Amino acid sequence: MITGSMAFQCYQGKRGSTTKASCPSGWCMKGTPTSGDDAYLCDPLGICALMGEKCQEDSTDKDYKSMCCCNGNLCNSATLHTQHIWLGVISFIVSMMLLA
Repeated sequence: MITGSMAFQCYQGKRGSTTKASCPSGWCMKGTPTSGDDAYLCDPLGICALMGEKCQEDSTDKDYKSMCCCNGNLCNSATLHTQHIWLGVISFIVSMMLLA
């Protein structure tokens, strides 16, 4: 009997040292911090499910320039230069705090 895993995966880590990791949420993220080293991860908080599949940029954030959410298997690859994850997460959290 041959079995295989069909689990949804995202890239995880920093540019140049990413690995494939299972992602139960079904949403991947990619962020570009101000340091310039892109970060890749699975969305553990469900923020992307609320934000949707899009990118956000914010020049006022001191830690992250931009961030993106996507919901395809391994969609947050290093070749997707337009995807910026962290900024969206941070912007969403700040927005929710201001609306509360």
